[in-house]
Amino acid sequence: MTNRDVTEAPFSQLATADLTRVCGGISDADAVRIKKQASAFCPKTVKSNASLDYKALTKDSAMTLANQCLSEMKEDTSEDGKAAYAEAQKRLTADFGKYFP
Repeated sequence: MTNRDVTEAPFSQLATADLTRVCGGISDADAVRIKKQASAFCPKTVKSNASLDYKALTKDSAMTLANQCLSEMKEDTSEDGKAAYAEAQKRLTADFGKYFP
C-alpha cells in the first residue's frame, strides 16, 4: 500500500491494520542522502541493510532500522560520540515527521 492508495480510498474504508503498512515518502535522493549520512555514524547497520529498499519502509520498519543505528552509535562513549547520538535522536524525530506524517 502506498500513500497514493490511502489518499484515494475513503478513510472509512481503511482498516487500522492497513495504516501500519503505508510506506513513507522517501525518494531515491533521500535514500542516498540518508545512507551516506548514516554510514559515518553506524556503518555496521548500513552495511547489514545495504540491499534495503528505503522507499518500501513502513514507519515501523524505519523505526527498527533507526533504533539499530542508534544502538550502534551508543557504543561510542566519547564526548563527540555522545553529541552525535543526541543530534541523531533530534534529526530522527524531525525526519520521521517529514517522511511518515
